[in-house]
Amino acid sequence: MKKLFSILFIAFTLVVNVKAEEIPSFVAPTSENTFSINLSYWKSAMVDVRIKDEFGNTLVSEKLSTKDNKARAYNLKNLVDGNYTVEVEDNTRLVKQDVSLADNVVTSSTTVKNIYKPNTKFVDGIFKINYLTLGHDVTVKIVNATGDVVFTQSYEQQAAINKAYDLNNLKKGSYNAIVISNDDVYSFDLVK
Repeated sequence: MKKLFSILFIAFTLVVNVKAEEIPSFVAPTSENTFSINLSYWKSAMVDVRIKDEFGNTLVSEKLSTKDNKARAYNLKNLVDGNYTVEVEDNTRLVKQDVSLADNVVTSSTTVKNIYKPNTKFVDGIFKINYLTLGHDVTVKIVNATGDVVFTQSYEQQAAINKAYDLNNLKKGSYNAIVISNDDVYSFDLVK
């Protein structure tokens, strides 16, 4: 019992520390109408960079090598004053930071939103998911080719999900695993 309590206490402490960890700002205003993004935080060889307006419309989208570029500058001189979101995404996470343009001056928010993606694998009829959820509610669904939900499971306020689902009892065919967390939806094709 004492060992179980110790394990739960350590897990709780880790969750609190992960939630409280400050993600460093990766957007820095540099000069008139211009800001740069720091790419040194990403371990992936390639990242996707997007700049979106306040309505969610993508204005810039490009794939960058983090090996060749440690920073990338963007000039907003052709954009109207307003609020924009800079997104940098790799295979494991999506990071968002807001910037504002007013009178040729770019300012960046100090708040950075870090969204981890689920890591999945489907081998020999076993669907495995490893997902750092940081206390967000998550639903996992398996849907067949006709759109019928054949499996669903919800998790509430867990720090992480590390599960293996045996789908060998399902008929051969195409399925879709859907992972829903807050406003984020991830879809994975499964073929038995």
